[in-house]
Amino acid sequence: MKSLKKFTQGMSGAPLAPLAPLALLGALVLVFLLSARTPVALSQTPMAGWAWSDTIGWISLSGTGYGLTEQSNGDITGFAWSDNIGWIKFGGFPADSFPSGPGTLQINARRSGNNLQGWVRACSAAGDPYNCTGASTSGWDGWISLSGAGPDYGARTTSNPNYDQHYAWGSDVVGWLSFNFDASCTAAFFCSDADTSVYRDSYCTETVQTPNPCALGCNAGTGQCAVLQPPSGCISINAQTCVSPQKTFSVRKGGTVQIYWSASDADSCTVTGTNGQSWGPATSGLQTTAAIQQKTVYALSCTGDGGSMTDSATVNIIPEYREI
Repeated sequence: MKSLKKFTQGMSGAPLAPLAPLALLGALVLVFLLSARTPVALSQTPMAGWAWSDTIGWISLSGTGYGLTEQSNGDITGFAWSDNIGWIKFGGFPADSFPSGPGTLQINARRSGNNLQGWVRACSAAGDPYNCTGASTSGWDGWISLSGAGPDYGARTTSNPNYDQHYAWGSDVVGWLSFNFDASCTAAFFCSDADTSVYRDSYCTETVQTPNPCALGCNAGTGQCAVLQPPSGCISINAQTCVSPQKTFSVRKGGTVQIYWSASDADSCTVTGTNGQSWGPATSGLQTTAAIQQKTVYALSCTGDGGSMTDSATVNIIPEYREI
């Protein structure tokens, strides 16, 4: 820590000569690496995990007082930490500051599906390491490209065991960089738009479901492609409702009742009684029975593109008692 002490004394007024400009830059980087980790405000939904480089080792994507956050628009902001090169900044760079390369995008870091895109920067290589801005004279600019040309060139936000087959590139210092995000997803379907269903597994890997787009749209309740619903409805005696349908009713011999039925998602319905009466193919109706002479069961049968349904109601005879 002696060199750090001398440098900080120099900042308070002590002569810095004979430090050459290159040595001064090296001292700035040393101060940055040895300084306490400045807390960074976290979102309620941080991204967590690790990245690995064969040249600089492990990079922590979250920790006490720092981490990465995916914004609602897919942008990724915050800081990751390397014990060897210090802070790595995600987001917040001017649009005209990014390098260019085959297949790269000159944008701040963002997630598109499972893929990371854009650029991040190792702040120790910046001209102003405290603000992670400015040109560096060290020969290394610190920029790390999250995606580019090539099948394996492109980091992914997944902890799938095959994560190390997809890489970011950080030039000669960082080299190829593989990411492994913590598996924090609950397997579920969701609608990415009104016509597209996506399945996200426990590794946070997303797969668009087929058919794409969903032929009948995406069901917001289930997150899956909407399907044709089977018919639903009821048959009821002397009650024109399916909320509380009357399934049994008793009459004196020779009496009559009204049969009500109604069905949705049906193309046709028929009502058939064990006494030989029948109605249909209407999907709803109200009919008065013939005189009931004995116990009679009325059966509802409906069909539609989504399937079929059945229901029934029973008319009983009130016993007649005779004096002996």
